Amino acid sequence: AAATKIQAGIRGMNTRKQLNQQRKSNEEHKSRDGKANNQSKSRSSANAHNDDRNDDDNDVDEGGKSYRSQPATKIQAGIRGMQTRRSVKIESVNTAATKIQAGIRGMKARKDVK
Repeated sequence: AAATKIQAGIRGMNTRKQLNQQRKSNEEHKSRDGKANNQSKSRSSANAHNDDRNDDDNDVDEGGKSYRSQPATKIQAGIRGMQTRRSVKIESVNTAATKIQAGIRGMKARKDVK
């Protein structure tokens, strides 16, 4: 369980780092596009309207997370939780079986000594 927590923390950290890098590259890309658009004013208003619909800023909330990625994150968290609970259950069953086996062996050993 501890290893799973550590892995989850590291995955989260790596994901946040990756999102920050993507956000920075998007901002640089937009600033370059903005300069190019100021130089050439031959775009029609219909094209500008379509570009606004495809703008990624509309899909990002205050925390920097994409609204589209939030459901995927929830699903991933649910699956990881289920996998963790399953592995803990298996570990506890194995521990119980080991204790039973040790008890039986001890009982048999004491019986053999008599």
